[in-house]
Amino acid sequence: LPLSRLNSRSERAEAKDIISVVIESGCFTSGPYIGEVEETLRIFYGAHTCIATSSGTDALKIALKSVGVGPGDEVIVPLNSFAATENAVMAVGAVPVFANIDSSFNMLPDEVERLRTTRTKAVLPVCLYGSCMYIDAIHRIARKADIPVIVDAAQCFGIRSLIGHCDLLALSFNPFKNIGSFGKSGAVLTRSPELARLARQYSYHGFAEGKKNIKAQDWGLNSRMDNLQAATLSVKLRHFENNARKRCLLAARYHLLLADLSHKMTLPSDILQNTWHLFPVLLCQGERDSLFAFARERGVELDIYYPVLSHCGEHPLATGYSRREQFSASERIHSALFHLPLHNHMSFQEQNIITGVLHEYFK
Repeated sequence: LPLSRLNSRSERAEAKDIISVVIESGCFTSGPYIGEVEETLRIFYGAHTCIATSSGTDALKIALKSVGVGPGDEVIVPLNSFAATENAVMAVGAVPVFANIDSSFNMLPDEVERLRTTRTKAVLPVCLYGSCMYIDAIHRIARKADIPVIVDAAQCFGIRSLIGHCDLLALSFNPFKNIGSFGKSGAVLTRSPELARLARQYSYHGFAEGKKNIKAQDWGLNSRMDNLQAATLSVKLRHFENNARKRCLLAARYHLLLADLSHKMTLPSDILQNTWHLFPVLLCQGERDSLFAFARERGVELDIYYPVLSHCGEHPLATGYSRREQFSASERIHSALFHLPLHNHMSFQEQNIITGVLHEYFK
């Protein structure tokens, strides 16, 4: 993604105007755009409350604290997410317990039952690459065991039904997401008034809502979204539906243009409940390195966004992880994974070049 094309011309122009308004007002941290964004998101998802945060990672921390996760607890997470997922768990003192995936790249529901212990205090599925497959099944299993579910929807903005399959929903508005502010920001949403009260307290130093600088919790984060980022996000929200349609169209064209390569590559099967943050592909045969080199020589960049699974790193959590053989099936899937270019402002001509290179390689 060329950084100069991260936002459209109209998005940049509208953002410049609204940033000027914020600068003139002097309301950089608190201000009216925060409440506007929170209300827009609350209505969109049908939530009781939305708390705008300074990042998606902090949204996860706040959600974990709100359901009571703390030192010594365990949280079940998929083994293939971005580091922020496990980092948020560790930041509140808990231990991430890694779960297997399948070719949808989502956590398998049966893993909740297999991995849960008396120390399991939350399940944290991730809508990776834009797919929310199995979230409802995971929620049903966890609810029977009385375990809270926090959905990491950082890559899956726009699937409204998710709010009904979790206790809290965490969003990210990093500039590289399908919808992003002009900096880092995020949000926590919930249908529970009690969880909303706790989340708002943990989002800002543990202060009681409506009471100036009076703490209700022993500690809290300094994680509220600032007014400047909220202002730019309010612009991007106005363009969301149009950008979402573009991504869905590009994803549909990939399926159409690459259908005759189904014996060489497996394309995503979850096409209905998918926001297409990324377009993941599984290579049926051959070496990724040779494909990547071939494409690079022709001006096409293929990638593996998260090249190392959580239990395969060189840090102590990974090197000390026991029973790594339980992840062999997930490792096989990951070894065949790569991503095709996809962004809001990619043209059909560019997409034709990408698919043409793939056809040339596999001919």
